[in-house]
Amino acid sequence: LGLVLLVLVSVQAGITIDKDVHHGHSQEFFDSLKEKQRNGKVTVHIVPHTHDDVGWLKTPDQYYTGDRDDIQRAGVQYVLNGVYDQLMKDPKKKFTYVEMAFFQKWWYEQDDETKKNVQMLVDEGRLQFVNAGWSMSDEASVHYEDFINNMKAGHDFLKKELGFRPTIGWHIDPFGHHSASAALFSEMGFNAWFFARMDHYDKDRRLEELEMEWLWRPFNESLGARAEIFTHLMYNHYSPPPGFQFSEFGTDAPIIDDPRMENYNVEERIANLHDFLEHMAEHYRTPHLLIPMGEDFTYLNAQKYFLNNDKLIKHFNNKYDDFELIYSTPYDYLDAVHEADIAWPTKYDDLFPYSDGDDAYWTGYFTSRANLKGYVREVSSDMIAQSIILAIDHIFNGIDTFQSFQEVFNQMGVLQHHDGVSGTEKQHVAFDYAKTLSK
Repeated sequence: LGLVLLVLVSVQAGITIDKDVHHGHSQEFFDSLKEKQRNGKVTVHIVPHTHDDVGWLKTPDQYYTGDRDDIQRAGVQYVLNGVYDQLMKDPKKKFTYVEMAFFQKWWYEQDDETKKNVQMLVDEGRLQFVNAGWSMSDEASVHYEDFINNMKAGHDFLKKELGFRPTIGWHIDPFGHHSASAALFSEMGFNAWFFARMDHYDKDRRLEELEMEWLWRPFNESLGARAEIFTHLMYNHYSPPPGFQFSEFGTDAPIIDDPRMENYNVEERIANLHDFLEHMAEHYRTPHLLIPMGEDFTYLNAQKYFLNNDKLIKHFNNKYDDFELIYSTPYDYLDAVHEADIAWPTKYDDLFPYSDGDDAYWTGYFTSRANLKGYVREVSSDMIAQSIILAIDHIFNGIDTFQSFQEVFNQMGVLQHHDGVSGTEKQHVAFDYAKTLSK
């Protein structure tokens, strides 16, 4: 049990707060914020990232190896190989990665020179990790101890191999969010939490009232007080602006900047982006915008994606002086927002149920695949009981016996994925989850 509790370290949230700000602002308040943005250059943080589901339409191993492209074109090992090559070629480029179930597979396949280079990229802040659980956990169907263990599995790996401790949560795809998650992330030492899914009515109101970023302050029973974490809701899901998805399986046109080409389009493309950013800037309080430049299993062709990003940044910055595009990470963005010294609205309760349409409530997964949910709970109970025995053995006999159930610990992390215990995966993937956990 002590192993489970080690991760519960209370750390003060890293955002300076002047005062609470609640709903019902005057129109003058919003007008002054918009005027502040208009008078100064807005920095646009381009955040290259990939969202790699640890199982969904394909099994985790199929996703990693790129097997079964007839189901979905995705191969995480190729994503990581390509991103690594691009980062090594250009010191201006940055990348953000999330799922340790995949990254550890790739890491253990690399030679010493590559590992040394990856350490350099991490130390320079060009390869950064957010969330960094074994998977990106569901928030409705999980037990809190399994939620914590999932994060511990990934964080232990990163600390051991790269000396990196994540301080940003990144739950961009779970289908609704729990105030308990906000409290746990705060206790884990996270300074901020980024996500993309919110009930469409709530999002519309937040867009109108400039409340896309706020302080989440759920009551925390273990602390006997309110936790606190800065929260950011993404503008266009966790996707690039419409028309700027440069992935290998997208249909958006590339940036063509050679005027000798008949399909030369760079002026039109950057004008479209400028229009998008003008509208987006009206809904955030600081002169900083975050653009998640990636999607599900993107950067399979990292050279293509980064080349178009490079052209977009270069030509946009050369033409416009009210916005500046830069390669960035969530850590860079958070530091910039912190420096803006803005008062934030607050929130205390949950973000359930999630609905993305008038008749589209994502609540069926609360009970989907009940047998798999029950099996996860059974294994969790056994694992917690065993961890107590192992902790006692360590305390009284000095024996490190944790490795004896490291594999089931990690596989339980896989099952916490928001397409795992949630029950939203395909049937053959559910079979694979249960088979692997059984082994």
